[in-house]
Amino acid sequence: MAINFENSIFLPDNNKVILGTGSDLQIYHDGSNSYVKEDGTGSLILAGYNLKLEDNVGGRFLIGTKTADVALYYNDVKKFETTNTGISVTGGVTTSSSSSLAGANMSAGIAMGTNAITGMADPSSAQDAATKAYVDSQISGVPQGTVTSVATGSGLTGGPITSSGTISVDSTVIRTTGNQTKTGNLILNGDYTLDGELNMEGGTDILLAAGATLQIDGDGGSGKYLKSGSGGLEWATVTTGTVTSVGITAGTGISVSGSPITSSGSITVTNTITNNNQLTNGAGYTTNTGTVTSIATTSPITGGTITGSGTIAFDSTAVAALTNLNTTGTIVEGVWNSNRKFNKTSTTDFDYQGDVVYWTSTTVVQGKIYVYSGGDWVAADADAESTSKGTLAIALGSGSSSSVGMLIRGTYTLNTDPGSDGDLLYLSTNAGNPTTEPPSGTGKVVRIIGQLIDGTNGQIWFNPDFTFITLS
Repeated sequence: MAINFENSIFLPDNNKVILGTGSDLQIYHDGSNSYVKEDGTGSLILAGYNLKLEDNVGGRFLIGTKTADVALYYNDVKKFETTNTGISVTGGVTTSSSSSLAGANMSAGIAMGTNAITGMADPSSAQDAATKAYVDSQISGVPQGTVTSVATGSGLTGGPITSSGTISVDSTVIRTTGNQTKTGNLILNGDYTLDGELNMEGGTDILLAAGATLQIDGDGGSGKYLKSGSGGLEWATVTTGTVTSVGITAGTGISVSGSPITSSGSITVTNTITNNNQLTNGAGYTTNTGTVTSIATTSPITGGTITGSGTIAFDSTAVAALTNLNTTGTIVEGVWNSNRKFNKTSTTDFDYQGDVVYWTSTTVVQGKIYVYSGGDWVAADADAESTSKGTLAIALGSGSSSSVGMLIRGTYTLNTDPGSDGDLLYLSTNAGNPTTEPPSGTGKVVRIIGQLIDGTNGQIWFNPDFTFITLS
């Protein structure tokens, strides 16, 4: 039998609401604390589509949403929640013992403080971190320590250097003047020049590295040099003297004057080529001749690719759509076609075509209607003549009017649909906006500013004149 209570049930401290055959569930207050105590068969289940745990003033502890997340809060601020891919934590995570993480992807650096990263495997790719043991094994063969002294041997001077200094090449070792006697093998790893005689004592050899030469100038600048080759060492004669004749022979298409030179002078070479045959047949040169087989075109030029014959044309519509076409400035010469074409704008909000001015520097909001008054743009408002009369314009962007531009006549796409096709548009008492209903009431201004072209997409013809009526 159901019992309906019309008032609250009051139970004094330590009196309980007891549920279940074996007093399984008890609800009571003992004067200090409140209890929902379960001590029976099964579990204590709190069931609900959305489950919330809050404090006595609505501060959240836990929120669980069916088919969605479970979130935990600290001081009513979410810190932990479950997601369809795992968990999300706001703030840091502190653990009191080691934790296992599989496939953790770090989006920021890891600050270890004075702690070490342990248990790492040796690196296998260029971007892997390396352990100390791995690094030590890689540099174990590199001598460690500080160089304290650098000595110099034959052919070098400046040593020993114990802190800083300069090592220089001893030129007397590379080129020796006077007769030389060698008591041991002469080993050369590079070229060597001797201005004099070289006496090799019995049983000694001259050893040259591949490509090295030993030059003995001898008396008067002529002598011999010893060079290494694939078949061993050989002597070659060094010939010195004076060039007595230098000449250039003329050929087909080339004339030469001043040749030969026997002592000093100049040789002049002149190109006498007069036709392609001289290049092709006479001088051994060839010219590139043939037929163009393909001409490609890119916008605004049309007609390509032409492989035989055709016509290349200029696409003026493509030029009109170029983003870098300069539409500001003054035409100083030529003929300007005054029959300007205002197309219906697209369905994209704030699209426009028409006459734009950049007067003064007023902060304006895109799409709002303004009146030019007192050297400034003021939001147009049909509530008074002061905000209704004068030049009207639509702000083409948000910012300074001198930068974004103000449309004073043309086609425009509103971001609202104020009426039906063909409706006249009036200034509204809602500042900066058009309306299809003329305002009424004493002091209100009725001023037609244009016509609605498409009521579905907010496309209008904006063409305000200076005529208006103030209602009395």
